[in-house]
Amino acid sequence: MNPDTPLFAPLFTQTADADLTAEIAARIGMDLPDACVAGVAANARLLQRHADLLRGGQA
Repeated sequence: MNPDTPLFAPLFTQTADADLTAEIAARIGMDLPDACVAGVAANARLLQRHADLLRGGQA
């Protein structure tokens, strides 16, 4: 195994708020209003940090 390869893939591939929200909206098959972008992105990042911790990573 390549030591540079992460053990677990990130839950999300996008980093910009709007792109991250669009990725999530596409995954759940739902349109999300612009007013939700910041909150959805913040929650997605929180979930990613939590998943990383559960997998033995660092937050």
